[in-house]
Amino acid sequence: MNVTRTILVVDDNEVNRGLARDVLCFKGYVVHEAGNAQEALALIAEHRPDMVILDIQLPRVSGLDILADIRRSPDLTIARTKVIAATALARAIRKQTGLMPEIKWPNDILLRGKKVAGILTELSAELDHVKHLIIGIGVDVNLTSTDLPADLRKLATSLRIESGQPVARPELAAAILRELDADYARVRAGQFAAVADEWEEQCTTLGRTVTIRIGDRAQTGVAESLDSEGALLLRTQHGRLERIIGGDVTVEK
Repeated sequence: MNVTRTILVVDDNEVNRGLARDVLCFKGYVVHEAGNAQEALALIAEHRPDMVILDIQLPRVSGLDILADIRRSPDLTIARTKVIAATALARAIRKQTGLMPEIKWPNDILLRGKKVAGILTELSAELDHVKHLIIGIGVDVNLTSTDLPADLRKLATSLRIESGQPVARPELAAAILRELDADYARVRAGQFAAVADEWEEQCTTLGRTVTIRIGDRAQTGVAESLDSEGALLLRTQHGRLERIIGGDVTVEK
């Protein structure tokens, strides 16, 4: 299985980082950059790179200190967090409304192909622990079709529109929190694979040809599965398997 490897370059010298980035990108690697220990640990927690190239003499905290703490970095990555949140949110909606939501990688919940909810995540890491991890969830609960702008009615919907009746927001919020807590406990107990399996059963992106844009870079291929850290594995047109953490995704018709 030909998977594109990810490398993190940690150096406070911007010229050195640029040289390393250019060489590694030319060789086909996905490269992330950090100029200090805090940035490095945040990127390690988010992307779980296959290799870290460390400058030993960093300001305030040395590369050796970072190396000593990499093995203690938290298991709860940004990619895993998105999987947990989407799975819990879809389950809560299903239990509270009887509707059958679908998951569109990486952040959206759909009903009959229209977006009904979205998820945003933010992580900040210190040297030996995650300082904070924030999950933001937005759900269109009781909007009516007339509340939606005409140009969005083909793209977005609400629980009320799809179920035909109002939905109690406090009860829905409590259900979402319960399901988040349950899935977080499962991951803490080493059961991320079970959560990921549930996610895959509801995901409409897998098996589809998609284009994913990350900044100025675009990758087109077939979305195959999740890896053990929650990243999407994309089979490109050239047969390589790319590991994708996030981006703007377009599902090809």
